[in-house]
Amino acid sequence: MTRNTVCAIVACAAASAHADIFTDRASFDAAVAAMSFAPAWDEDFEGFGLGLIPTPTIIGGGAAEIDRAGTAEIIDPSPIGTGQAYLGVEAGIGEIIQGVGGTSLGVTALGFDYFSELDGMYNFNTSSGIESAMMTPGTTPLFVGWVGDPGETLDFVDYTPGTSAHILDNMTAAIPAPGTAVLFAIGGLAAVRRRR
Repeated sequence: MTRNTVCAIVACAAASAHADIFTDRASFDAAVAAMSFAPAWDEDFEGFGLGLIPTPTIIGGGAAEIDRAGTAEIIDPSPIGTGQAYLGVEAGIGEIIQGVGGTSLGVTALGFDYFSELDGMYNFNTSSGIESAMMTPGTTPLFVGWVGDPGETLDFVDYTPGTSAHILDNMTAAIPAPGTAVLFAIGGLAAVRRRR
């Protein structure tokens, strides 16, 4: 690998660094693509039957869970497109999106559709700190997502309850594509070497 190639990788990694909260799916998808992240898991809740289900609720093909402090979850017909949705019926109860058994999610991007009549806040707890997104009340479905900087991972997302119930649907998680982490590591080594 030539010196120019290494410098180009460093510049690319630096230009791509931008942990951020997104409020529309198109911008989130573009940021995930720009970071060369690969899909890790998704969840549209179509595999659940309608009605009450126990918590924690395993999602993403066994990759994650949603826990609501021991209260039951409910799957209802969705106002978000067609099919089913995850519906938090009770107002004033928090929830956590985390790895199974309370472990770290370990993903580098996570986004989902939501619908809320009133308010509440999502807190994205990452390896670098906390980024929060206030829910926007309204009568149409909305989106929230987080994309991390290179090397940053998402541990869990907690929902600070507002005064109404809310619905989650169409969750998407991503991780670095094979080889991406190697490029960032090479870029970091080149930067250290240049400083010496």
